[in-house]
Amino acid sequence: MKSKRLIFISFFFFFFFIIIIIIFIYTFYFIFNFFIFFFIFFHFFIFFFFFNCHFNFFFFFFFLIISTLLQQISTDIKPSYFFFF
Repeated sequence: MKSKRLIFISFFFFFFFIIIIIIFIYTFYFIFNFFIFFFIFFHFFIFFFFFNCHFNFFFFFFFLIISTLLQQISTDIKPSYFFFF
């Protein structure tokens, strides 16, 4: 039961932070790189070392790939762009 709860929590953080990342790309461009860095290592260390999730290496590399792709996309987005325009 505990493992199912951890999987649910991990997926919740995954989708929640992906949405937050997308909003931060379009609104707060200047802190985007720091947020990606913080997000990857926060998720990796918290869930791997404290909750001992064995599939967390998959999440770590998946977030690493997403972050590099989003950083490439963010170079094409001007800082004056906003999320709803």
